[in-house]
Amino acid sequence: MECVIKRIEDTSFTYEDIIALLHLAFQERLDQGLEFTTSRMSVDEIRRRSTSGILLVAYSQETKELLGTGMIHLIKDENGFLYANEEHKGVHPSVKRLGIGSRLEEQLQRIAAAEGAAYIISDTAVRARSSVLFHLHHGFYRWMLVSYSSTAYYSIVFRKDIPLQRKKASVLAHAFHFCCSCIWTILTKKKNGSFRRWVGLFR
Repeated sequence: MECVIKRIEDTSFTYEDIIALLHLAFQERLDQGLEFTTSRMSVDEIRRRSTSGILLVAYSQETKELLGTGMIHLIKDENGFLYANEEHKGVHPSVKRLGIGSRLEEQLQRIAAAEGAAYIISDTAVRARSSVLFHLHHGFYRWMLVSYSSTAYYSIVFRKDIPLQRKKASVLAHAFHFCCSCIWTILTKKKNGSFRRWVGLFR
């Protein structure tokens, strides 16, 4: 499907349009029992978050209908490296699996690279199988297992390094890092982000 991708400020779309699309896009996750924070975001929240991020919209070149959206925030990590945090990516249910999400992902990654980010991170629920496969298809690798207080499930943090070339040896290192993260997270935290009882003895 032919679509145009631009920053929201270069279009006539409103934050109300963005929220309406995201709520539709994430209904599939709610039906799975996965209450992503994006599924209950308000207009004010997305407006506030976009002031410090880069919000893209994808729309039909022909009908001008909003088809998808995605955002990145550029942040410095504890080592001073700039990275891009991807979030609030969604595609209208009527055009899912037609390549819109891939086009948005590619554009977000190009922007991150152009801004000088060393890597990109993105997360999703362990049980959101299509989202997990989407990240792997686009070159991300599993980096950490996390548990948020705002959810009732474990999530995978994916990472993609820039430049995109990776040595074969690093794949094992990434796998080892993820396994250690899984063990530590499951031992210390419940799915709702709260610490397990034994951890409190040492805090």
